[in-house]
Amino acid sequence: MSGSNVPPALTVSSNGIGVVPDALLNSFMQAAALVANLRSFQGIGNMNVWLCGTNAPNDGGQGVFIWSGSATAADDDGATTIAPYGLLAGRWLRQSTGNNVSGQAVSENFLVNSGCTFDQVLEGGTYTVPTNGSQTATSPDCWDASAFTLASGLTLQRSGDAPGGLLNSIQLTVGTGAAITRTNDGIILFQNLNNTQINSIAFGQNDAKITSVAFWIKSHGVTGNYSFALQNGFASRGFVTSFDVPVADVWQLVNIGPIPADSYGAGTAPFTANTTASTTSGNVLTIPSAGILVGAMISGTNIPSSPPTYCDEVVSSTQISLSADVSGTVSSGETITISPPWTFDPSNNILATFTLTLSAGTGFQGIAGAWQTTPPIGVGNGGGAPLATTNQTAQLQTVSGAYVRVSGMTFQIGSQAVWEQEDPAYALIRVQQFIQKSYEQSVAVGVAAAATPVVWCQQTSGTFTPSIFVPFRQEMLLNPSSVTIYSANSGASGKVYDGNSASDVAATAVNIGPTGFTVQTNAPLAQAPGALVEFQWLAETSH
Repeated sequence: MSGSNVPPALTVSSNGIGVVPDALLNSFMQAAALVANLRSFQGIGNMNVWLCGTNAPNDGGQGVFIWSGSATAADDDGATTIAPYGLLAGRWLRQSTGNNVSGQAVSENFLVNSGCTFDQVLEGGTYTVPTNGSQTATSPDCWDASAFTLASGLTLQRSGDAPGGLLNSIQLTVGTGAAITRTNDGIILFQNLNNTQINSIAFGQNDAKITSVAFWIKSHGVTGNYSFALQNGFASRGFVTSFDVPVADVWQLVNIGPIPADSYGAGTAPFTANTTASTTSGNVLTIPSAGILVGAMISGTNIPSSPPTYCDEVVSSTQISLSADVSGTVSSGETITISPPWTFDPSNNILATFTLTLSAGTGFQGIAGAWQTTPPIGVGNGGGAPLATTNQTAQLQTVSGAYVRVSGMTFQIGSQAVWEQEDPAYALIRVQQFIQKSYEQSVAVGVAAAATPVVWCQQTSGTFTPSIFVPFRQEMLLNPSSVTIYSANSGASGKVYDGNSASDVAATAVNIGPTGFTVQTNAPLAQAPGALVEFQWLAETSH
């Protein structure tokens, strides 16, 4: 074994010709499942390894590591460094894979579609943002907007305007502005973060990590102080800080961090308790208090889950009252489940939310630079954790025609986030864990006669109901919350194109799972040999 520190000359190998030297084999990238595997493996110079995850594949810790025989940095669980057991010198060092010009080792960016490359539904079309606070608009993929405002004509879209090194951005535009007259008025851009994506941060655990954020922003029509927030999945605990956009119509890089590690609730597992008295709608609910944390989620029969019910007061030694009204009657002795704030919601696997607050009433305000737990404050808030600071002066909703564009969003473990351009192929793989389609990229869903439809060919004559299994391009992280079928001929939703009758017929996606689904027509079809059934599809998870 040569153990050379210099890779061999680049070469093209051919079957049956010559011998592949060890130096060439050692220059090939290998793969390691978890950080624990690399701690048991000592490399040689210029050896590269793809790490699949920190504690589980694709948990946010994945990335490329290179061996440095002289490095002595402390092991930080793979954020930047992995130290094999028993070595004073010799480390696996995380590598940047994009436009990182700082020279700093880069941790995985937890955010999906950070460069706003993919917008698979409308491919750059305009979405209307509801203003009632209870619905969201999604564009580009995995990015959402929510608004509770008297302003109107709010739209969301992918823009072709972006800072250097990026191609696209998110644009949120206000049609007709309106003053902030309610405490819970607000407009936010956000991305929900799946537990599988970010469990290496270890929120709510003793080994929780510090994190940091970076992004580019351009504001038209409004300058001043905006806010950034991180919330838990239940929106009962959060961190908020502010950032300044002093100049209009100019791209500015914003860096936020270090964000303190949050171990609140460490060692407290979800548990159950029984109510001590009967209560009816509109009354408080009293339960024993042992182990209950402020900001914990309360769930059970007739306990509201949307919005969630929280413990919102300092716990006494004997009991706690829930100030959120119960829905219906809760009997004495009813079993109630209490979940610590950093418990992810099993219905959607969301553990945290990354938020840019573009407008905010006083009801959203919290203490800048600190993790805090606050009670819910009503419809339109979406939760009790703060989304803005008292310093916020930039209020996008108040100015007609104002817009904000954002791109290059980065959320990493470590004290300073380093933006890097993500490889497009890898970025698409990450996006398709949450949303994917049969259409070619750049073709919006619902387009008539689009290329690459799913085609099923009948072999015999007869009348029957086709049942067609469709595998996803790659496995999704959760069961999709929706799968929409589109006619390959007209683009109509809820239809397939029946070649035998030359018409669209109603069809439904059933047996939906993370690896695929089955398409069935709603009624039997008369078929002949060689007849085709053709359709397209779109699958989305509740991200």
